[in-house]
Amino acid sequence: MERESARLDREFKMAEQSYGTDHLDLVLAKGFLAKLLANARVIRYLSQHHQELLSEFHKVANLESSAA
Repeated sequence: MERESARLDREFKMAEQSYGTDHLDLVLAKGFLAKLLANARVIRYLSQHHQELLSEFHKVANLESSAA
């Protein structure tokens, strides 16, 4: 049980250290997708050729920011 506790502690510390970078990456990706989805030509192309991606891009672009 001590080994499991130590392993969980290490995993938690690793997640804690990468949270800031991961959050920044998500914010940047969300902004990039929002800008892409504001372009009618991009929307038209995705709706004709990659409807499933368009749906997922909309979901990411519309995510609410969580309070940290």
